[in-house]
Amino acid sequence: PRHGYPRMELVVFDLDGTLLNRESAISDYTSETLRLLNRRGIAYTVATGRTLHGARAVLDGHQFRLPQAYKNGVMIWHPETKHFSSRATLTPGELDHVVRACLAQKLTPFIYTLDEDAGSTVYHSPTVTDIEYELIRSIGVEEALKVRALNDLPADATITHVNAIGDGDAIQSVLHSVNDEPHLV
Repeated sequence: PRHGYPRMELVVFDLDGTLLNRESAISDYTSETLRLLNRRGIAYTVATGRTLHGARAVLDGHQFRLPQAYKNGVMIWHPETKHFSSRATLTPGELDHVVRACLAQKLTPFIYTLDEDAGSTVYHSPTVTDIEYELIRSIGVEEALKVRALNDLPADATITHVNAIGDGDAIQSVLHSVNDEPHLV
């Protein structure tokens, strides 16, 4: 230790607004900092609200070897084994509650699952607005996730989270409706 401080052993980065610049990229300066951390034997990883698919391209080539937290900690990616682990998934009852609350407010629920091949599939009810349609299109193109109809959702699917987009009052109503579910955030 220098100057009485303990030696730094691990740095955990958020992505947006921390590790990534305004262009959602790792700058040359940050890239050099990562190389210095690696050279000095200081481990580093990420914890983010993004999906792995939404972060993979920006992290490639920067030697992120430790487990990484995605979807606000719901999923842990293990780069060495190339597998996810998750203990914070939705139960069938919680999923039903959230989906019914969304549909009651005329919102399209987007249900994200964890697949056996370490991928993710997004299931959705029929889109209601052009924005929802565009979101489904961009999920399949930009994040390269599989997109399926809600009716195709397997009964034993591992649900990581549910998203919805729409009017603020409708979203607040959904939040109020599922407020009694202790494990939902």
